[in-house]
Parts: sequence; structure tokens; C-alpha cells
Amino acid sequence: MNIRARAILLTAFIFTAVILTFITITIGYLGDARKEEMNYRAKELAGLVAVTFEIPLLEKNHTIIREMTDRFVTHEDLTYLTIDQGDTLIAHSRSLETPEDGVTVVFQEVKNAEGKVRLNLGTRPDIWSM
Repeated sequence: MNIRARAILLTAFIFTAVILTFITITIGYLGDARKEEMNYRAKELAGLVAVTFEIPLLEKNHTIIREMTDRFVTHEDLTYLTIDQGDTLIAHSRSLETPEDGVTVVFQEVKNAEGKVRLNLGTRPDIWSM
């Protein structure tokens, strides 16, 4: 094999290695960006749920809280929703179609007269999970 053929093969090998390295780095970056986006969406959703439950929690209307919990979990983004105050469970609802892997969990606190009420919210994994 002459020197030109070797140079061409070596150049092709180097470019292939560089391109594969860039592709690997890009896939890693996109995976991290997807996780950050899922966490951001989960935190925003938890904030909205907390605002929605604020008045019924202040009024201690547990019937409405349980009904709202069941209705929230029917939404396609939510896996489960648990509302507790210390050791007392106020409401819990879970979707029956829930996958066990890849659920993003977020905690949000709401203050009432008796202290802090904690919302434990699980969001569904993205269908494009890696």
C-alpha cells in the first residue's frame, strides 16, 4: 500500500473517531438536558398542585382534598399524589397504569394553621426515555 492510501485511511479513521466522540458527547448532553427538563416540569406541576390544594387544606375539607387527589391522578402527567401532615395521611391516589421505573418524585410544602402539609408528587416518565 502506498503512502497516499495510508494517509487517506488514517485521515478517514481520525475523522471517524472524532465524529463518534462528538456523537457520544451530544447524546450524553441531550440525556442530561432531558432529565433537567423533567425535573423542571415536575417542580412546576407540584407548585400548581400545591396552589390548588391551599384553600381546601386551610379549610380542612378532607372530602374535597380526596376527590381532587383522585381527579389529579387521572391526568396523564401524574403517577401518584400523596398529601400528609407529619404522621397523618390526608389523601393518597395512584394511577393504575403506572410504570414503576423512571418516575420523577417532587415534594412541595403548604403551610396551614397546624403546621406544614407535604405534597408528594410523582410524575410519569417520558415516553422517549433512554
